[in-house]
This record gives sequence, C-alpha cells and structure tokens, in this order.
Amino acid sequence: MLKRLLQSLAALLTITPQAHAHDGPRIWVDQLNGQLVTLTSNNDFAPTTYTPSRLFASQFGYESINPLTTEFPGFEAPRGTQHHLSNGTVIGFNIAGPAWYFDSAQGLFETTAEHFGNNPTPQIGIGISFNNTRKTADGPVAGATTLLTFTATGGVSNQNHGHVEFAILGNGLSPSTAPDGVYVLPLELTSTSLQASQTFYLLLGTAGAQTQPGSALFEQAMTAAKSQFINAPGDLDGDGDIDDADFGMAFAAFTGPGNGPSSNPFADLDSDGDVDDADFGLAFSYFTGPGTAIVPEPAALTLITLLPLLGRRRR
Repeated sequence: MLKRLLQSLAALLTITPQAHAHDGPRIWVDQLNGQLVTLTSNNDFAPTTYTPSRLFASQFGYESINPLTTEFPGFEAPRGTQHHLSNGTVIGFNIAGPAWYFDSAQGLFETTAEHFGNNPTPQIGIGISFNNTRKTADGPVAGATTLLTFTATGGVSNQNHGHVEFAILGNGLSPSTAPDGVYVLPLELTSTSLQASQTFYLLLGTAGAQTQPGSALFEQAMTAAKSQFINAPGDLDGDGDIDDADFGMAFAAFTGPGNGPSSNPFADLDSDGDVDDADFGLAFSYFTGPGTAIVPEPAALTLITLLPLLGRRRR
C-alpha cells in the first residue's frame, strides 16, 4: 500500500507544470486604417518587426498537462512604440465559423460536421474556453468577449497580453477525445472603437509527433489552408498575385470536362469536380500579373499562348 502511494506521488511530481502564460507563441494585434489586424513577428520573445498574417499554428497539449487543450498562441499588442492602438482600446474575439478537419486523402479541409457527421457522437468540434465559459465552433458565434484592454504609458505599450483556452470539445462542452489530425478554428477580433479584423485561422494539431507543427502532415495541411482560406481564387502558389506561375500549376492539374477529381483541388475554381476550360476562363478573369499589378494586355497575350496548349492536352 505504501509502495503504491509513493509511486503515485512520484508520478505526480514528474508532471511538467504549465508554463507562464507569456512563454509561448503569439498572435500580435494592432490596427491599420481603423481596422484590427493580426500579425506575426520575427521573434515571439524579442520582436523587432511585425508582418500581417491570417494563418497561425499551434498544437493541443502544448504547455498543458491536458492533451486536448492549449492556451497558445496568446494575443499581444506590439511592444514599445511599434503599435497604432489608442490607449483604452478594448479588444475582443468571436468564433467566426465552424471548425474544420484536414482530410489528407483529398488534400483539403472539410467542416468537422461534414467529415465526421454524427459518428462518433457527439460531433467533433473545437471550442474556446474563456472566463469559465465555453463556446463551440459548430457554427458562427456572435458576441464579442473581451480579450484585452490596450494600455500604454507615454505612448509605450505595456506588454498587453491575453489568453484563451483552445479545446477539442464534446458533449456538455467538456474536453473530448477526437481522431488525430489537424483542425482549423476560424476567429475574428472585435472592438467597440475599431472595425473587426478579417477572419484569421488557427491550425491546431492533436498531441503527437505525426500531427504537430513541422510534421509532414501538418505542413501539408498548412499548404492546403493557405489555398483554401487565405489565398485569392486562382492564386495557386500563394504568392499574392495571379500570373503565369499559377497558370502553370493549373495546367499540371488539368483534367478536362467530367474527368475529375484533379490532382490540385484548388485549381477547380468553379467547384464542379474537374479542371477544364471553364476554370481557365475564371483564372484569366482573375489575372493580375506578377506583383499584383493589373495588366490586362499580358492576360490577353497569355490566353492566346495557352489556348493551343489546352487543345493539345485534350487530344
């Protein structure tokens, strides 16, 4: 009896305590032209530069003794004078849509309801726990919840920082087991004095080496998320413009009418299950040229160049 008690005590002592709330990755929060924006930095612990981003990564179980939850990334305003927030700005958040699950066989995300249906029961979802209140992402959730109130002294940010708990939730809004994989939670930031941010997306891998950030599966999911949630339609390489490089990727995915699915589902711009002339027509209408410059003449020239190739591909 005593031996078992000592073994149990030893096991408890080996549990790694949760790290301080500031010891992890961040989503930086600022405003631009009256709208909240989400940013990444060159260094989460000693940042000097910030870059707009709408896609972030984390893992269930990160800095947590519960493999179904994590409080990371945290939210923070840019430090020092590298911010554009007014003192007293109240920033909240909403769940912006349903949770998604990465289907590696198809190479794209499906909502958890689409992918799992009612089996297992309850439906698999991702939610947020904040101030002991949990919200599920089985549909858009309205009503901002205060995340942080920005404060500054002499124009210098006072390391404003806030956290929520991200969790896989089941029946009764309690943490629940779920199939391993990569999930996506869409969020938006809100404020009483600023326009809400664009929807941004948090990729969360389940606890395990095969699904954590940096793994092959997670990187595949990250690429798919950029194409599915972030990139403009037709921007297949995700570089912010639609040019010949994107058309080259579309050619590689060409199937012809009714011959889908394609090797690249994101080239199916009209969502009819194949990649054919109709999709190329849409791609041409979106054409910007390198660097997002609007140059319709090169688009027309590209169309003339590509049509003979399309004809050869169909033979």
